[in-house]
Amino acid sequence: MLAVVGIFIAMFFWRLLVLTGAAAFERAGLVPSAAVFEARSALTGVGYTTSEAEVVVNDPASRQAASLLMIVGFVGPVTILGLFGFGFFLPTSSDFEVRAIVLALLIALFVLLERFGVNGRLLRPAARVLARTLFRAKPGLMWTVIADHAVAAVRISASNPMGNRPLGAQPFGDPAVTVLGIKRADTDGLHYVANPLPGEEIMPGDELILYGPEAVLAAVRDGAA
Repeated sequence: MLAVVGIFIAMFFWRLLVLTGAAAFERAGLVPSAAVFEARSALTGVGYTTSEAEVVVNDPASRQAASLLMIVGFVGPVTILGLFGFGFFLPTSSDFEVRAIVLALLIALFVLLERFGVNGRLLRPAARVLARTLFRAKPGLMWTVIADHAVAAVRISASNPMGNRPLGAQPFGDPAVTVLGIKRADTDGLHYVANPLPGEEIMPGDELILYGPEAVLAAVRDGAA
């Protein structure tokens, strides 16, 4: 009977994985329905070439989530089938019919809860916490690559010497690198400085949006943390 309950728990765990992946994909900009679809696709190993899939691939945290879903999706069915076999075929006692009825009732309960959205309401808060905890993009990871160039978000840490210096005095003064903007949070909220001038002072905590050769931006990224 323990294996029967294990199968039921595995179904909830499977649902939690989908919602966790979807929460990570929503943070990358996908609408909830598309995020769930992409999470299911990754978990089941079904590939789709869509604009939503490109958003997932281009976002570092979403790539982490998709990778985990693919790995779990590969070993998960084997585990569930193993539990199923252990619960029904290995025991030789006469309670096979009881176990079958219990499993059928548990599956019906799961489907009923899913139908009325109870599973989602119960698991979604935990899924969002897991997504924020497990899938964090490291500061300065590339988010869009175009041929050998990239758009990168580089966050300046408090201990970085690039802070409290004007933009024109920064070590990435490569003419091939363009500073598209600066995302800055202060007491008045979040601000975006578009096309900043060389005299704009870089503050600790700023996030620079850069465009240029991927190799050059990678060097900037590695020195920004």
